[in-house]
Amino acid sequence: CKVSKKFIITLNTSTICLSESHVQVYPNPTKEDLWINFDGLISGSIQILVYDLTGKVKHTYKFYESNPRFLKLKLNELVAGSYMLSIEDGNRHIKIPFIKS
Repeated sequence: CKVSKKFIITLNTSTICLSESHVQVYPNPTKEDLWINFDGLISGSIQILVYDLTGKVKHTYKFYESNPRFLKLKLNELVAGSYMLSIEDGNRHIKIPFIKS
């Protein structure tokens, strides 16, 4: 995979490299709300965990939509800092960094 920014998805024992054009997180940095655009890549129920840089889970979100294109996360309870999104849809796992300002 030869892209400037990439995200890794693990499918059981396989790994797929995704470019920025497949999964978008914006605005990044964010003050309050974070939008995720999956571009039709994710289907079924989704669990999203927000980790701080020490690995502590700060928030858990669960969505039960079939084939969501956009999701909005309310992050107003988080203090300013760097975080990691962990997105799982059963078969795939994506990790994406973001900043709360």
